[in-house]
Amino acid sequence: VPIAGYEWVHWMVVNLETVDLPENASVEWAEQMIQGTNDFGTIGYGGPMPPDKPHTYVITVYALDTMLDLQNGFTKEAFEDAIQGHILAEASMTGVYPHTIDGFSN
Repeated sequence: VPIAGYEWVHWMVVNLETVDLPENASVEWAEQMIQGTNDFGTIGYGGPMPPDKPHTYVITVYALDTMLDLQNGFTKEAFEDAIQGHILAEASMTGVYPHTIDGFSN
């Protein structure tokens, strides 16, 4: 999510060999996943929480020609370095999530 020119990372996970993920996968499958540190400062998924207005969120997946040699807690920079020269394909999906107060959209 770009915020003031900065791309906010909600979740990074590598070396998945699946075509779908169950709800709450970052917790339910935590022992089987290698997850990076998000911009909330935690390992795992941090959901959308627009502070002041609707925000645009982009989910990007990469098909790579190798498994990545990363450990839990890896950084965005380490991920970007590791995928260089290994991207076979990528796809992105964009959505808008509203700002809410007490469960109601503004």
